[in-house]
Formats: sequence, structure tokens, C-alpha cells
Amino acid sequence: MRENEFITIKRESLYEGNKEVKVERQKLIALFEEIKDLYIYNNEFSKHFVDILPRVKEITINVDRNKELVDDHPQIIFATLEEPAMVIKIPRCHQIIWGIFNEFIK
Repeated sequence: MRENEFITIKRESLYEGNKEVKVERQKLIALFEEIKDLYIYNNEFSKHFVDILPRVKEITINVDRNKELVDDHPQIIFATLEEPAMVIKIPRCHQIIWGIFNEFIK
């Protein structure tokens, strides 16, 4: 498979250690497509991910920073192929979205 068929998902953490995994782009898009279709009344993040994942090369989650936040909106950084990195804040109540990303970086 070609390199651009994968998205790198990174965990940054001083306490848990760093981790990096490569995920097939189409599988990740299909997963968020399914969530978008299942939760039609609460799918704004899934819709957004389906739109941007074709251009994303790297996703970074700073676990330490997200645990220390008091505003309850941890963030994920999406680095794209041609645009500056995007910071997306996702409320903790979106447990399915966080569960997906946490599964990749555990």
C-alpha cells in the first residue's frame, strides 16, 4: 500500500509515553461515516471528520494536556497534506468519538 493510504495517529504523553500507529485512511473514514449515519441528531464531529480525513496525514492527541484541562473540551490536532494544522476541541461527552481515538493510542 502507498504511504498516503494511511493516517498516522500519535499519542504524546510524558507519563504514558509516546505512541504512533498507522491506520488505513479508508477504514477510518468508513468508521466515521457509519457513526454519522447512526447518530443523525448528534453527528457534527463525525461529519467534520468525514470531510477532512481525506486530506489528513497525521492526528496528534496530547494525553497529558487533555487530562489537565478544566474546560472539558480536550483537543485533537489534525495535520493535513496542504493546510496548516487544525485544532479541534471535542467535548468529553462525545464518548464514542473519544473511545475510537483512545482505542488507537492505548
